[in-house]
Amino acid sequence: MRVEAFGDESVSLQGDIALYSFVGFSPASIPAALEILRRAKTRFRVPAAAKLHCRVIFSKMQRDKSEWCVLRKDDPVKLCKYLSTELLPLKPLWSYGWLDRRKLKQFERPDVMTISFPGTPEAAGRDMSTPFGEKLAQRFAYMAAGIPFQQEFGEQVRFWVDRDSTQVEWFDKKAQAHNLDLLHKSSVDLPPEYAGMLEIADLFAYASARHLEKSERLGWLVFRAMHRRYGPKTSEVNLYGSMFGSGD
Repeated sequence: MRVEAFGDESVSLQGDIALYSFVGFSPASIPAALEILRRAKTRFRVPAAAKLHCRVIFSKMQRDKSEWCVLRKDDPVKLCKYLSTELLPLKPLWSYGWLDRRKLKQFERPDVMTISFPGTPEAAGRDMSTPFGEKLAQRFAYMAAGIPFQQEFGEQVRFWVDRDSTQVEWFDKKAQAHNLDLLHKSSVDLPPEYAGMLEIADLFAYASARHLEKSERLGWLVFRAMHRRYGPKTSEVNLYGSMFGSGD
């Protein structure tokens, strides 16, 4: 069985939890998923070309400056409820990984990751360090989110991600965030027939963050119910203290 997995990153309201989410569909179910997205936009009087970004529609200031300005106060919640309810019969597979950056504060240098590279003569015995911020934390979460798909489907899964040109330091080089593939390869070059699936991935990533926050902000009941009904595979990333200047 081939699975197409679409990914997106998110972060908790306070920025403490960095996460990455993948939602997978069989190729045969993708046209139905896109039709559900199209109907949702029609239902809420939003232009078909408007891109769904949950962080935008849940922020009145950002929403009012976007093509989603037609939404009324409670419409973002109703939209997410509609999408999650209609997509459920397609049986998408949902997996997310997260890293709680608050746990790093117990270490000596929580913002700098240091690793020894003994594998080559040039690097033998040499420690290399890199800044450890939100984007790099999300790449570790990306790795964790993809593992269940690889374990279950092996080479029958393909990973698709949104383009992110943010430059991330990775020891002695810099790379755009979407090019920093840890463990599994992904592509930003979606086939035309998959256009819109990353908008659906945005919904699942946002729902992941809202569930982990355990807050009662607008829509929290919808996201809690979504988590319960879909039963995603979840994985917390825990890093060693020795990577951040502390003993294990």
